[in-house]
Amino acid sequence: MAAVQLAQHWGMRVFGTASPSKWGAVGLAEENLASSRDLEFE
Repeated sequence: MAAVQLAQHWGMRVFGTASPSKWGAVGLAEENLASSRDLEFE
């Protein structure tokens, strides 16, 4: 979480994967998230 916050502070665009039920806790914009429960993020 700290790495995400630092990257955003420095103006970087951060992408991540998580299960959709946890997207709210990740702290990223929804368009920068992919589901870790399927292979669509490839």
